[in-house]
Amino acid sequence: FEFMSMELPIVVPQVPGIMEVFEEDFGWSFEHMNVQAAGETLRRAMGSKDLRIEMGKKARRVVLDRYTWESNARGVIELAGRLSRN
Repeated sequence: FEFMSMELPIVVPQVPGIMEVFEEDFGWSFEHMNVQAAGETLRRAMGSKDLRIEMGKKARRVVLDRYTWESNARGVIELAGRLSRN
C-alpha cells in the first residue's frame, strides 16, 4: 500500500494475502518462490515507463478509494448497520 500510495506500480509474488487486493491494472505478479519468474516480471515491468506511470496512478486511486482509515471506518459502520437490522 505504501508504494501504491506513492503512485508506484507494484511487483508482487502470488500469495493469498496479496492476491486478495492485487489487480492487473496497477502492477505485475509472479509465481511465488519462482526466482526466474520474478526476474522476468521485473524486466517486463521495467519495459515501459509510460505504462509504469499509468499503473502507478491507478494504484494510488485504489489505495485512496479502498484502503484508508476512512474507508475502513465506512466499512465498519456499514457492517454494524447490517448487523443491527438482523
